[in-house]
Amino acid sequence: MASNENLQDAFHSGKFREDLYHRFNEFAINIPALRNRKEDIPLFAEFFLQKRNKELGKQIEGFDSEAIEGLHINRHIVPPFYIPEIPYSLILP
Repeated sequence: MASNENLQDAFHSGKFREDLYHRFNEFAINIPALRNRKEDIPLFAEFFLQKRNKELGKQIEGFDSEAIEGLHINRHIVPPFYIPEIPYSLILP
């Protein structure tokens, strides 16, 4: 389960079920925000490119350095780096 809420606070205030809290609280995986992992942007772009290729029946391969730089400064992706917006920044010919 992914949540922006503090589950411990939600549990203590009665907004989150105790049994679920204990199940989810067995271990936590903290993943830094994408804005702190800019080196991952090309990986996501490549993933979405392959997905779009499959959807559209295209075979576009990779990005040139100018396109990657554009992804880093594109206003749609620059912090807070919302991953679902990356595919919409990829315009395939």
